[in-house]
Amino acid sequence: MQATGSPNEYSSTPFGMAPQGYPMAASYHPQDGPSQLPGSVMQETRCGGADPASTVAMGSAETEPKRRVTDQNWLAFFSAFMLFCLFFVVLAFTEGSPSRLYKGMNYQGKTCGVDPEVRDLPYLYFPLDPRESFASIMINDGRCVAKCPTEEDVENGLTIPTPIRETSIDAARTSAITAEYLLLSPAYAATLMADAYCIPLDPSLRSQLVPALNNTSRQLQFAVGSFVNSWGCVFGYLFLAVFVSLAFSASIRLAPGLLFGVAAAGSIGLAFLAGGSLIKNGFSGVLDQDKGNFYSLDYALAMFVGFALLAVGCFLLAALVVARRAVVTALRVMECTSQALGDMQQVFLTPLFFSAAGQVGATEVRSEEACLLALFAAVSVGMPIMHQGSLT
Repeated sequence: MQATGSPNEYSSTPFGMAPQGYPMAASYHPQDGPSQLPGSVMQETRCGGADPASTVAMGSAETEPKRRVTDQNWLAFFSAFMLFCLFFVVLAFTEGSPSRLYKGMNYQGKTCGVDPEVRDLPYLYFPLDPRESFASIMINDGRCVAKCPTEEDVENGLTIPTPIRETSIDAARTSAITAEYLLLSPAYAATLMADAYCIPLDPSLRSQLVPALNNTSRQLQFAVGSFVNSWGCVFGYLFLAVFVSLAFSASIRLAPGLLFGVAAAGSIGLAFLAGGSLIKNGFSGVLDQDKGNFYSLDYALAMFVGFALLAVGCFLLAALVVARRAVVTALRVMECTSQALGDMQQVFLTPLFFSAAGQVGATEVRSEEACLLALFAAVSVGMPIMHQGSLT
């Protein structure tokens, strides 16, 4: 029988066990070797299943210094790519013409306003068939013109020389002769679209052009031509919006009362001016013998909108006179708001800056793509064009 507290009752675990299985405190220092553990037993422990490799990776990530500059390799890669694109852009402008992307092509395969034969005729016009008694547009016989005909030109009897081709084949079918001659076709009023095409104002004539214009290539030409024709307005209005936002943020801080007064007076004055103008034009149109018969509903609608704008202007003027105390309170609220927004200029500027950056980036991408396409189009210049079995 062993005595209580004999060495055989102690466990060999790192924690010494007191008699009757109670744990007792045990001390261990890092400088001590494995043989110094209580019980002199070596054991391998792992905390919560942690992976030693992940522990080393976390340690290296924490000790890695923070990068304060762009990766030089990627910077060199993007710089080389930009130079590569710039080379093609310069080559496209020097060897080709981006106008080929959106300008129309006449019945001879010549690009209006680009090829030497039609350099002074930049717009494509689809003439009426002079052989028909009714208005029929010759979709496959477009001609380059200096300007689109207007209603005044139609009233003055303007005519467009239209090519007519007739092919005769002999009985033995061994030869064919194609004769081309010009007939004078009456002009129709048209409007310029995408800085390239003369589109008729008459809805019935316009519907005849739908098969020729409603395809992917024509729609792409319209998109490119519209952007080329309006890029100045796009960037101009963008800078105007930035200027107006800066002026608004400055005025709401410096003179909120003046801003409120100018806005109220401008709104009331604009309502009275626009309403009076619509009513005047509506009355004059309804009383006109010719215009009133065809556009009476439009003129009546214009008068209705004009009276509505006059009513809105009167309501705003009465509200300013009656609710003077509320206006003073509103001005005080504007002053408090301007003070609160004094240190928050990014509320007004950040969206505009991001919008400007995005617009410039998208425009840069579009211009590079357009120039690349112009280069490919320039390479094909000089190749013969097959048109209805004849080389032109």
